[in-house]
Amino acid sequence: MAEQDHILIVEDEPITREQLVSYFEDEGFRVSSTGSGDEVHKLVRETDVILVLLDIKLPGKDGLTLTREIRTGSDIGIILVTSKNDQIARILGLESGADDYVTKPFDPRELLSRARNLIRRVHIQQSQKRKGHTRHFAGFTLDLNKREILDPQGDACQLSAGEYQLLLAFMEKARATARQTHGRLWQVLCRRGPENPRLSRRPQLRRSGTAGP
Repeated sequence: MAEQDHILIVEDEPITREQLVSYFEDEGFRVSSTGSGDEVHKLVRETDVILVLLDIKLPGKDGLTLTREIRTGSDIGIILVTSKNDQIARILGLESGADDYVTKPFDPRELLSRARNLIRRVHIQQSQKRKGHTRHFAGFTLDLNKREILDPQGDACQLSAGEYQLLLAFMEKARATARQTHGRLWQVLCRRGPENPRLSRRPQLRRSGTAGP
């Protein structure tokens, strides 16, 4: 069974909030809810929420402020719920980082369609972001998170900050460089041999999937 996407509903009107929770749960989502803007950051930070349905007019922090704050540290989806005549708030919400909006009164089916479309886009963006953590060139693999480079045989070398920045610059300016040149770069950055403690003893790592002794 596929994992359920987790939605956070932020609505201060209890009846509307309960109706939305029930509707989205019936559609197969996991749902958290709150009537206060003050609880939003804790829920976003401590759970796997992928989408926030956020009423603009809330007690405490309003929806526009929360949108700006969420956007400083998260790429989850945000759909604002606004009043029909509040065009300025809708514009400000989009400028603050919201992905979409609906106006009250709204058809739950429209909100569901918008939510599903946005969740799909967020999943794609997050997948692309994860893939972006590695770079491949001429048989070499650079792990951007670990600051580590693997040669075609699977030998790994931890790069210093300076070496890492040098290699990134090299890759950006010389994408079409020949394999021989990349090999010389490997020799410069990670000199082979027991005298170099930075060279990991992990031969054939990429092919075997296991580390050596």
